[in-house]
Amino acid sequence: MLLLPLKSDLGDVGRILGVLVSDGAIGATPRRFTISANNLRPVSHVQVPKPSQTLETGFAEDQQNLTVPVHI
Repeated sequence: MLLLPLKSDLGDVGRILGVLVSDGAIGATPRRFTISANNLRPVSHVQVPKPSQTLETGFAEDQQNLTVPVHI
């Protein structure tokens, strides 16, 4: 299992992205999992933007008009 914190545009951690990998025979339901090892790091190591920093939003390039050829 891997759980990664996700920061919002304001810099706070409000969500996580996670994955669970299962290894071995599938077997019958219900499934049971055992945690064999763990490595925990606090979320406080996430860099929070300083108030003087500005957050950029939007697309990297200017949008262009879409021109679709019309065949009659």
